[in-house]
Amino acid sequence: MFAEFANGGGMLDMAPYVAPGFFNDYFPGVTAMYTWQGANMAIPFTTDTRILWYNKDLFTEAGLDPNSPPKTWAELASMANQITAQTGRPGFGMDLGLEEFPQQALFCASNGSVINVAGDGTVTPNVDTNEFRTFLQTLVDMKGAFQDDFPVQNHHAVAELFAAGEFGIIIGNTLEATDIRDRDWYGQALVPSIDGSTHGSFGGGFGIGVSARTAYPEQAVRFAQILTSPEIHAKLISDIPTTTAGIEMSDLVNDPTLAIYFEQIQYGRQGQPKTLFYMQIDNAVYLTISEVLIDGKSVDDAVADLTNRINAIIG
Repeated sequence: MFAEFANGGGMLDMAPYVAPGFFNDYFPGVTAMYTWQGANMAIPFTTDTRILWYNKDLFTEAGLDPNSPPKTWAELASMANQITAQTGRPGFGMDLGLEEFPQQALFCASNGSVINVAGDGTVTPNVDTNEFRTFLQTLVDMKGAFQDDFPVQNHHAVAELFAAGEFGIIIGNTLEATDIRDRDWYGQALVPSIDGSTHGSFGGGFGIGVSARTAYPEQAVRFAQILTSPEIHAKLISDIPTTTAGIEMSDLVNDPTLAIYFEQIQYGRQGQPKTLFYMQIDNAVYLTISEVLIDGKSVDDAVADLTNRINAIIG
């Protein structure tokens, strides 16, 4: 509901009440989630991210190096297909059943965004790009490595099947949904990027904002600063903090199973800025990807149709 609150004037612009550069200490992806037409409307409180998981045993069986996970989209498709061809197992677990932007984490490993938002809030589609076209083509190129029922399985089902040893590669977060933590056959890596030069991934998160109607803005913002400060935040919750300093103070920093998370999380972001149209655009992307993967729509037609869909949504 952030966009609705911000657009309706219900949230306080915090910048006048904090020191210059205050928001620079927080990870940019989650900070951007709570930025509205250039104004910071909330201090990031928690965040998350997706990483790549791979089955070392299936890598070995497929003739791949179990210590060399894919670093680019091209390598991801090639390795996923090789796993399927050599082992008969799905090389990549696809979560189209989530009915949201499928594999947004993969797309976020580029500099792309499905929309542009101008300083005055004007929204325009931004899918006729090399990043989005290559993203669609990558999914097409490894479709043969997906599980048979990929159109109906969500990220939780995919995580559980990976933990059971069924998939060669997934992009997700299996520690939340499975008991995989103590097993020794899996590896973790950064999400492969379009060309190996960036390390983006999907990331969400929560922020602490202040009502624009408060009679005590200075005190309210100060309280929000206390709650989100590294030394306090690291002791309040078990979720991952939103600053490097917070991670360093957290008890989680000594957990070796979270090492890749901590490396990946600073790059966590979303494939579009928050706007009043976020959910509708997210669903439009889902429909477009579904048409490409299930109906065989061409990338060119998909890009044109999604452009039209976004234009219809934003009016």
